[in-house]
Amino acid sequence: MSKIIYIGHYGNKKHSRNTSPAGVTLMDYISNSINSLGYDLTIYSPAQSEDGSKIDKTVVKLNEKTTAIFMKCFKRYSRKNIPMRFIQKFRRERCMEKELEALIENGDTVIVYHSLALMNALTKLRKRKSFKFILQVAEIYADVLEDEKLRKKEIDFIKTADKYILSTDLLEKELNIINKEYIVCSGTYKVEETTNKPKDDGKIHVVYAGTLDPTKGAYSAVEASRHLSEKYHVHILGFGNDQQKSQLFELIEKTKKETNCTITYDGCLQGESFRSFLQGCHVGLSTQNPNGAYNGTSFPSKILVYLANGLRVVSVKIPAIEKSPVGQAMFYYEVATPEEIAKAILKVDLSQPYDSRALIDGLNTDLISSIDKLLKE
Repeated sequence: MSKIIYIGHYGNKKHSRNTSPAGVTLMDYISNSINSLGYDLTIYSPAQSEDGSKIDKTVVKLNEKTTAIFMKCFKRYSRKNIPMRFIQKFRRERCMEKELEALIENGDTVIVYHSLALMNALTKLRKRKSFKFILQVAEIYADVLEDEKLRKKEIDFIKTADKYILSTDLLEKELNIINKEYIVCSGTYKVEETTNKPKDDGKIHVVYAGTLDPTKGAYSAVEASRHLSEKYHVHILGFGNDQQKSQLFELIEKTKKETNCTITYDGCLQGESFRSFLQGCHVGLSTQNPNGAYNGTSFPSKILVYLANGLRVVSVKIPAIEKSPVGQAMFYYEVATPEEIAKAILKVDLSQPYDSRALIDGLNTDLISSIDKLLKE
């Protein structure tokens, strides 16, 4: 009997791996949507350990319909040990190829959360196995890396898929996908259970949640706080490497001396602690650089996470967001300066009626129906 297999860099609290929290959240959402349709699912995660330690392959039953296979983790060597890093990279790729070869059979449906690290293995597997290949594309990573040579290779790989789950309609136009079925899933259309309420301490709590990569918005959120009063508290939640964290902490400490607004870094939260923290805030920030090439086609998944938890959202005004199903619910700024971001935050009127959860619930119903059609046809 054919299986549904979902490949992506996945992890959870019990099986912590080097993953993007936003990516894991989206994989959980797609998995649960597939389960809700009555399908069993196998998740295969090639994600390595966070601390670079060696870990054996692990198979876990996540729920009665979903099994997760966590690939063996290889020891990570320091950047100075180039020969061993090269050898370990080769070993990881060979291990993944062998495990996918054993896992996937002719006739299976394979959903892949697009990653540059998966392209070679999937290309080889497609030559040996006949399976329905559904590619989930959130963005063109070569645009983020600004690598034109890699971009051609990446797009050529993307076009080998049979069907797609795309983050925006603009991606379909950019990729020039002809006569292939696709659905749009900009992020998690799941209304989160209310476990907390916005803080009532006299301040308006504003949160940025996401990567600490300087190009993706955390720095802009901090710098905007220079133009906010003591009535505001800007929270930064996020993940990044040691250098990114150090640079962000330095900026926060410097900015604190230049504003009456409260600014704090509140860690990298996941699961219930993350949802509860968001629900304790009033406004979510999506403050990435609008000039990045990736912004032409990618949709910031954090926007939907904010909306699902009842927050108002301040966002840069770009087509991928403005033309999305939630475009009318945003508070926009057009020029990515700290002053303009702060002006958009100041325009948010908490006294006005607002129900982002109802909007998200309707999108969730539509998305589950679209996934069902994608799997059946």
